[in-house]
Amino acid sequence: MYAWRITGFGISSRLANKCLQHVPSLLSEDPELFEIDRLKEVAVSSLELKAFNKNADTRLRDRLAYLQNFGRINKQAPAVTKDMVFLYPTGMTAIYEAHQLLLRLRHSKTVVFGFLYELTPKLLKMYGPGFEFFGNGTAEELEKFESVLQNQEKEDPLNRVQAVWGECASNPLLKTVDLEKLRQLADQYGFFIVVDDTIGSVANIDVLDVADIIVTSLTKSFSGYANVMAGSITLNPASRYYSELHEELHRSYQNTLFVEDAIQLELNSRDYLVRTSMINETASYLVKFLKGYLNKPTPLSSVYYPETCHSSANYRRHLRANVTGQPHLAGFGGLFTVEFVNIPTATAFFDALDVHKGPSLGAQYTLAQPYVQTVFQKEKAWAATYGLKETIVRISVGLEDKGLLKNAFVAAMDAAMSVYLEGTTCYLEGNC
Repeated sequence: MYAWRITGFGISSRLANKCLQHVPSLLSEDPELFEIDRLKEVAVSSLELKAFNKNADTRLRDRLAYLQNFGRINKQAPAVTKDMVFLYPTGMTAIYEAHQLLLRLRHSKTVVFGFLYELTPKLLKMYGPGFEFFGNGTAEELEKFESVLQNQEKEDPLNRVQAVWGECASNPLLKTVDLEKLRQLADQYGFFIVVDDTIGSVANIDVLDVADIIVTSLTKSFSGYANVMAGSITLNPASRYYSELHEELHRSYQNTLFVEDAIQLELNSRDYLVRTSMINETASYLVKFLKGYLNKPTPLSSVYYPETCHSSANYRRHLRANVTGQPHLAGFGGLFTVEFVNIPTATAFFDALDVHKGPSLGAQYTLAQPYVQTVFQKEKAWAATYGLKETIVRISVGLEDKGLLKNAFVAAMDAAMSVYLEGTTCYLEGNC
């Protein structure tokens, strides 16, 4: 089960349901029943579904290529085409296959720079010959990494770094590392750069100037309706490694995205740009509102969002240009995280916040998740060393009316404030 989770393999609920329809014939000892069922399957799957699949697959890859070219920062760079986009059944499968691709080309250690989605470092560490983790992604860690590269060049030039993985922005503290500096180091020392653009989202950010490979969980905002899983790898045609990457991936690639999942994803993603614009606006609105609590005595201690955090300049370098005649404006995404002074106030806020509760992000409805409590339950002390406290609540903004959402956050902050004031009174009166 752990292997399925970390690599993204397994089967989707649609595929499972399709398989269950054929269980009676598999269990039957009647050869005639088996043959009838087999013929029905051939008639439907091979003729109709394969035709649908080819159409959905082509449309999806065309759409993803279009989005990579939409509002490009470097308009002189070669365009992405559908042949440079590869689909997978989950985001983690895309990450796993990108890692396997690089291992086949260069079997050497991987570096993670910044705090990535929790399963990515675990996968890279489990399926590789070496692994280094620079989880804070700060300028100081960048200097340390550069020093490691310099020493390695002198002492062991054959044991080079294979690739550096990063996110734009990170999950869950929404920081953006200095991808330009990493690109400079990659060019100097000859390693790949892989960027996961899931959080920032391809509608908002363009990382083709820094990434050789882009991995994306299409399950999130690209789908937008929390009812289908998928992932993608996009190869950068401007990368000096493009030819070898494309040749090897094309040689080994098998499209295992189930046909009905592909069809659902294609339908969902038709309004992706419209949804992204709405979510950008609502998230920015809520963050600005919540940051107002930081200017007065309240239990809210921090609000993390790419637009307002200390690494905002790094994110802004990758904002897509506005396209004349297009209503969509690139923004800062729909994910933000709030941090409280203690667990009781964080608990009161979470319990009182009238939105859906759970993991995932990019859905049509707002989701709240007590991130460390659910993701790092057994690794709280370790997570805290990278700034992830038990008192954070991650928010994924949905398509609800922003005024209604603001009211929900006001009520939740009122609940947290009540607990905070009770604790303050208790402390002052010496009754704690």
